[in-house]
Amino acid sequence: MQAVWVALIVAVAAMMGPLLLARQQNKRQDVIAAQAAKAAELLKIDNKRVADQAAEAAKLLLVANERVAQQTEAADRATQAKLEQIHVLVNSNLTEAQERELAAMKAMLVSMREVVALSRKLEAEPAPESLSQIVSTEQRISVLERNLAHKQAQTIKANKKVLE
Repeated sequence: MQAVWVALIVAVAAMMGPLLLARQQNKRQDVIAAQAAKAAELLKIDNKRVADQAAEAAKLLLVANERVAQQTEAADRATQAKLEQIHVLVNSNLTEAQERELAAMKAMLVSMREVVALSRKLEAEPAPESLSQIVSTEQRISVLERNLAHKQAQTIKANKKVLE
């Protein structure tokens, strides 16, 4: 009977070894699975945190871009206004200079014609250079009058656009 007990103990020990080993493996697998689940949860939390930070950065970038666009637009409007003022001043000064030149040319032409008339009255023929200078002055007066008329027409057009 002792042999039966020994055989029984050996048999139970032989069966228990694999069962205990399987149970230990199951415990290890449970621990590994729990660790993997915890790691997955931490990764999920970290991914959400990174996504939230990226969304916040995108919002801040959008706000910054809108602010830069507004500032750029305001600076552009100010620059355009200043350029328009400069353009008006330059045109005004140039027009005034051309008007003064036209008046001076007309006065000079009158004087030149009087000198020629006086020369002829004194029965002296005027110098050819004087006559050619009269022709040049008349041509310059014609050019100035055309330029000033064109500027005046452009100013009228621009003023109409501003009023529209």
